[in-house]
Amino acid sequence: MGVRASYRHSFRLDYRNLEEQLSDGKIANVSLPEIKTAIEQLSFEERAELAAWLHGWNDDEWDEQMKRDIGSGKLDDVLHEVEEDIRSGRTREMP
Repeated sequence: MGVRASYRHSFRLDYRNLEEQLSDGKIANVSLPEIKTAIEQLSFEERAELAAWLHGWNDDEWDEQMKRDIGSGKLDDVLHEVEEDIRSGRTREMP
């Protein structure tokens, strides 16, 4: 077994149960740099599965906060500024 395969085998995140593993900003006592390194070691298929799982989250905490902020009018000034920028031609198409 090569170094890469050995590392992948010894460091397996069960990302299907991450919610249960969260504690103090770490997952099963694994740091974010370690998680990033582990992800880099995944096969294409494993990364695709992880990406699909991550993108499948619906209305996580950030989304809920955005909904509350929009509903309360907290972002009205920003939205008006964006609308004015669009009307004034101060925007450009993204590449």
